[in-house]
Amino acid sequence: HPGAIAAWDADVAQLVERVLGKNEVSGPIPDVGQMNLADKTILITGATGGIGSVLSKKIQDLGSNVITIGRDPNKPATYHADLSDRTSRQKLVDTLLSNHTNIDFVIHAAGIAI
Repeated sequence: HPGAIAAWDADVAQLVERVLGKNEVSGPIPDVGQMNLADKTILITGATGGIGSVLSKKIQDLGSNVITIGRDPNKPATYHADLSDRTSRQKLVDTLLSNHTNIDFVIHAAGIAI
């Protein structure tokens, strides 16, 4: 449903803006292979399965502090939240802002079933 996707995209943009303090990338996106990710804090959604799970493990191996968000409470993640639920998203954002003063990157790998 296009309306649900538009609302989802707007909420994700708001989450990124609130967490990073900005809502867009400035300048060209750097080649990740050339980036030094050691000591960077990276938030990854969708981290309890699929691409998000693989990315969180690989990025953590590069020396990054990885904050993982996943929906499945039976799988390891820093935080569990259902990002398809607006109340859950808002609670997550409030928790992130309270507990983390510096997040360098957000990788939004959570999916939505429509």
